[in-house]
Amino acid sequence: MRERLEALCCNLAEPPGRPPAEAAPSAVEAMLVAVRDFAFTHPGAVSGCGDRRRYSEAFRRFIVGRVAAGEVAHALSVEQTATAAGVPLGTLKDWLAVSHAEADPADPLSTEALGLPGSIESEPSSSFAERYTSSPSIAVILHEYQHWEGDFTTFCDHLETDHRLPYGRTFIASVLEAAGLREPTPRRGKRVPWSRGTYRRLFPGAQWLGDGTSLAIELNGQRFAFNLEAISDVDSGAILGTVATDSEDEVALLQSFDLAVLTTGAPPLAITLDNRPSNHTDTAVLAMQPATVLRATRARGQAKAGLEGAFGLFAQTAPPLVVTGDTPRERARSTLSLLVTLWAWARNGRPQRRLGHRSPREHYLGPRPSPQQQDAARVWLAELERRSALAREKRTRQVDPVRRELLRTELDRLGIADPEQKLASAIARYSSDAILQGLAIFDSKQRRDTLPQGADSGRYLAGIIRNVDSRLELLSVADYLLELRLRDKELTLTPLKREHQALVKSVSQDTLPQTLLDRALQAEPLLDFRYWAKAACHALAAACAQKSIDFARERVRQLARAIAATFSVTMERRHQLVADLTRASIELA
Repeated sequence: MRERLEALCCNLAEPPGRPPAEAAPSAVEAMLVAVRDFAFTHPGAVSGCGDRRRYSEAFRRFIVGRVAAGEVAHALSVEQTATAAGVPLGTLKDWLAVSHAEADPADPLSTEALGLPGSIESEPSSSFAERYTSSPSIAVILHEYQHWEGDFTTFCDHLETDHRLPYGRTFIASVLEAAGLREPTPRRGKRVPWSRGTYRRLFPGAQWLGDGTSLAIELNGQRFAFNLEAISDVDSGAILGTVATDSEDEVALLQSFDLAVLTTGAPPLAITLDNRPSNHTDTAVLAMQPATVLRATRARGQAKAGLEGAFGLFAQTAPPLVVTGDTPRERARSTLSLLVTLWAWARNGRPQRRLGHRSPREHYLGPRPSPQQQDAARVWLAELERRSALAREKRTRQVDPVRRELLRTELDRLGIADPEQKLASAIARYSSDAILQGLAIFDSKQRRDTLPQGADSGRYLAGIIRNVDSRLELLSVADYLLELRLRDKELTLTPLKREHQALVKSVSQDTLPQTLLDRALQAEPLLDFRYWAKAACHALAAACAQKSIDFARERVRQLARAIAATFSVTMERRHQLVADLTRASIELA
């Protein structure tokens, strides 16, 4: 037994000397510490529970920045980084992914621009603070939001759960908006200016308006859709002829025109129709002679405001178009035509204050215009025809042959049919930068299969290029104003320049582009965004000087990942920010 115990004691004895020093923390531990410290100093950066959590943009940029060269998670795998950060693996891969990673960033046509804005905090106005901060609940809302970095919905839940404030989201949003801490997202809509001078009230029969609209009638529970073609008089507002057809075409136009002539007894001096090709065929123009066929202003429903308003009034005042009984489709169409005819008769017989309390019928059949009035009307209608011809000629002259040839080649490559090059001619009037970026965006969406289902490819591409051209024009104005203000040393830019100089002195050259990019992502005013964006591009050029093109390309990809991790920034700023960085990398090459 003694021999056995001596053998065991030899194995249990510790070697002489001091115990070994504690091992340095691993990269995973360093990442855990970094995430912990960030969470401590950024309340609301992560919200939610379980697998459905929400992350602030600052947190996304922080995690993406940790995988850069020289950072704590650079040597970790994606799985290890996801575990240490507490982010699902698929979510982290989405943050680190750059669209079309296999594309060459030096090729503007093969790189998709992603870009972003952020939000800046503003102090509450003194008047609001004096008036409302006396309330403890309001003071809690203002104090908590100034240190909050999560989304607004989670902030409202935080106030209700942690502070027991019995307020709804609308009230909280109103308080923050009044204090200047938050601005509601504006609804984006297309503003269409009023189209003036397209028609005048001269006298009855001087000018007619023709248009069609879709209308449906229900028969025994079955719904039938038709085209309602109508002709109205500009001066009296009378509905002269209506017909219900299967589609809006040449036949529908001529049928309604013949009914209008039968109603009034004579054709007008001119008739205004929209730019639908079926309205301006040789057959239609000859059939409506001696009336002059005019084209309405493009993309302006106000050019036929009288008739459009009549359609809207019918939709508001007409009873439900429901027909019962065993009736085939043709009887449903006949019933619809009868209903509209009766409505038009009732409308034409109703007195109007604008017509001196006479009905449109009485006004139309009143005194005939004098020869001088007819001559003046013909002069005005001829002027309208001359304007239309000049507008078409101007659009033709604005087409650049180089851009049109580029578009013809790219449309063939993208599989967009344009046999007569009408689409290429229409798009070629935009700037080259807008065309190149628009083609890149469309190509990216097409390869990723994210184009809207059923969308017309040609019209969708034209819309992208038009929006990019408008954005580039706005950015050009912002850049010019920025240069003027920098040149004149305006006081409003002094804080930006002072902060920029402090960052240049305190941040290393390798991390300066990312720091300046963060400032651009957090800037809300367009001028501030352009300032920091240009500063980030200059810092990128300085950091990549004397380096290989592969090094510059990797830096651009890293910055693009940070941009892609910020979701609240508008898509327009994302595109422009990545386009500027890509252009900077091309200049380095």
